[in-house]
Amino acid sequence: MINSALFILGCLCVACDQASINQVPVERHQAITAAFKFASVDSLAQSYGQGLRLSSIRSSDVNTNGTSAIWQYEYLASAPFTYCFHSTFESVDFDSTSPARLGVTFISHGWFNSDVALNIAEKNGGSDFRSQNPRFSITAILAQPLVPNARTYWYITYRSSDNPSQVNLAIDAVTGTVAEYYVD
Repeated sequence: MINSALFILGCLCVACDQASINQVPVERHQAITAAFKFASVDSLAQSYGQGLRLSSIRSSDVNTNGTSAIWQYEYLASAPFTYCFHSTFESVDFDSTSPARLGVTFISHGWFNSDVALNIAEKNGGSDFRSQNPRFSITAILAQPLVPNARTYWYITYRSSDNPSQVNLAIDAVTGTVAEYYVD
């Protein structure tokens, strides 16, 4: 059940396309956690329309300590639009709107920060994966599956740059329990 939810979530998290962001290089020491500028992102989102609610947070270039140079935040409204924002160490900006997709839900539970999520992922297979795959990337997505009584999860994926192997974890973003772990 969680495997299919992970697959569906991965397929659906394409609205905030990184190619559309005017990215500027950010020094690694200026990498931030997902919550570092969340209050500013949320405030900016609310200025774009009443009723916008957080749907996901993601980064495709996460460090092992749970920081990234850029985080993307997706908000949904009752109208058929998705609003995308991003934050870096120095800024919070509106990115784009796109048609809302079916199968997306609001994050309705509290959540802990990306540094906690990566700490849990490292202890539950991430560190072992990295030791076997020295060239790797880490993606982190905070979202809530569209299933009844769903919890909010951090979906962490470690991918090798040298072969098709990867490790996927679904971590309950409230309790820290690893709900799913699988290797491809």
